[in-house]
Amino acid sequence: MQLLRLILRIIWHVLAAVGLVSLCVGVFGIHWAMNTYNLTPGQFAIKVIEKLGSGSALSQKVSSPESSPQVAKSKYSRLPLSKQANTKPFTEAEAGTRRIVRVGPGHKIELPSQAARIAKPGDIIEIDAGEYFGDVAVWRANNLMIRGVSGRPHLNAGGRAAEGKAIWVTRGNNITIENIEFSDAKVRDRNGAGIRSEGMDLTIRNCLFHNNEDGILGGSNRESTIMVEYSEFAYNGYGDGQSHGIYVGSIKRFVFQYNYVHHSKIGHHVKSGAKENFILYNRLMDEEDGNSSYAIDIFNGGLAIIIGNTIHQGKLAENFSLIHYHSKIEKPRDGLYVVNNTVLNSRHNGIFVSNRSPIEAQLMNNLVVGRLKLIDGRFKGTHNIKGDKGYFVNPNRYNLCLNPNSKAINAGIDPGKVHGISLTPVAEYMHPISRRDRPRIGPLDVGAFEFDGSS
Repeated sequence: MQLLRLILRIIWHVLAAVGLVSLCVGVFGIHWAMNTYNLTPGQFAIKVIEKLGSGSALSQKVSSPESSPQVAKSKYSRLPLSKQANTKPFTEAEAGTRRIVRVGPGHKIELPSQAARIAKPGDIIEIDAGEYFGDVAVWRANNLMIRGVSGRPHLNAGGRAAEGKAIWVTRGNNITIENIEFSDAKVRDRNGAGIRSEGMDLTIRNCLFHNNEDGILGGSNRESTIMVEYSEFAYNGYGDGQSHGIYVGSIKRFVFQYNYVHHSKIGHHVKSGAKENFILYNRLMDEEDGNSSYAIDIFNGGLAIIIGNTIHQGKLAENFSLIHYHSKIEKPRDGLYVVNNTVLNSRHNGIFVSNRSPIEAQLMNNLVVGRLKLIDGRFKGTHNIKGDKGYFVNPNRYNLCLNPNSKAINAGIDPGKVHGISLTPVAEYMHPISRRDRPRIGPLDVGAFEFDGSS
């Protein structure tokens, strides 16, 4: 009997030891996977559920864009077009030698997809305001200007996508798109975009992207420039952390200015692998119920100039970092310059800038409020202020302009230049989706806004 008890005790200790080792290995494996693949706990949980449920009825339901709660329509009220928008149809005199193709009910060409098929290089495509449900297109001609007129036409994909990619695929070079609304793009790969850029050089202004799996998905043409301005991105993302407000690949230059990005679903507001990045005077917000990951993700190094942005990290944010910069090696002209931004953190903790590269990030004149560490990684910083909500006019309504008693007034420094590019802020984002020249009254104020008594 004593021998049996001894054997049972040995077996119990062996099983306990095996269990403890397995637990340690499991914890280490989870930690390794989250760090290796840059996953938040929520994103990791989604991946595990998908793997466990693969092939089951539950898995099939989750993987279907049409039935997934992540891409269901969110309550959303459209903001008006930017004051900078011009929706008047062009006259023949304004068009010059360019052909105008008019699209909409009552015209010879009623649908944008029909216009895409007959478009010639240099055409101006004018689309009348109204809803175009389920109409998707591939634009192949070069040097097009595609614009909404007499209001903002709505391209409601209704779950459809051109070539299984996007509402619009732009394959031609040097295309400008303005005054268009894109919504409800869904594809099997869970990255259905409002616009999928595959050509060289794309300009987007005064557009609205909402409830897509990706707002804009840019290509990797290393000679291409993508510029986006005066546009709104709302409730984009599938909800798996792999789709974002806007995502551009390894292009030459990315310019993102005067935009409002909010409520990205677990993904990043702005994600870029461009060689040069200019992220200027935007409003990047989680607000009360948003759960985005990074506000800005520069995942391939390069030159990143981030000036004059208003950034809010919500209490439900999936990641603790707001700006993420990653590069394994230092390349020529690489640099991270974070200047005159205003940041409000509502999360229980966070990091303003996560620098995962060998370069020394430069942080100047930033105003940071909330439980937020300034930076993780190598950096050189000056004249950054850790303030409180009393610095702002109305932080509860996300009005982060300075009040008259703010210690950020006149507390900045001239940020100088880099590669001949001035780092001094010259504009301010004005909500909704507008701008103004930044006034200069005495020394530069810290943060995205200059106090002039008008807020």
